[in-house]
Amino acid sequence: EWVTVEDFEVVGKTAAPNDVGTVTSTRSNQGITLTWPEVVDLDVNQYLVRYGTTSQTWEDVAATEVRTGTSIFIPFFATGIRRYFVKAIDTTGNESVNASTIDLTIDSPAAPTNFTIALVDGQLEFNWTASAVSGNRVPIDFYRIVRTNEGPPFPLVIDSKTTLARTPLFAAGSIGFWVYAFDIAGNSGSVASDSFTINAPANVTGFSASKTDGGILLTWDLN
Repeated sequence: EWVTVEDFEVVGKTAAPNDVGTVTSTRSNQGITLTWPEVVDLDVNQYLVRYGTTSQTWEDVAATEVRTGTSIFIPFFATGIRRYFVKAIDTTGNESVNASTIDLTIDSPAAPTNFTIALVDGQLEFNWTASAVSGNRVPIDFYRIVRTNEGPPFPLVIDSKTTLARTPLFAAGSIGFWVYAFDIAGNSGSVASDSFTINAPANVTGFSASKTDGGILLTWDLN
């Protein structure tokens, strides 16, 4: 004969998992790692990660990445703010009721400083101080120099991985230049500007002609 000891309800396959705890971020030179505490529900086996704008909700964003662990690596992205959402999901497909969120910001590169142009060994030499990488900025990939007296689009002078570059001379005249950084996510930053005047050669002086036994000798002064 069966005896009722206690009434209880089994909800393991129908109740939603607990919400994910606080999501935190850690930056490296390659990107951002998001981590969150493990949800201890017995049948939680995966986590769902989505991202969108700060005005969007979980339901607004369709693309989902599934993670079995409690972290995800985010490569650096275009300048702006992304909101990441994380939910737990159990073996039945039940999701956490509320998504845990974190906002990530990428700022455009800062302008280089101390931009100078000089004539060195018959070439134009460009020097500048590297763009500061701090806060929400991304490591710099390279710098671009353009001429600003034509365009837009402004003609490319040179791309440089360092803060020094040399190019052949241009036609005589006053030429404006910009230098600006690109970060490793492809974002371009604010410009530093300078100009340089290339003078045409001076007129020839001392030009003369004289007869010789074999013909006519032309002479002039060296500039």
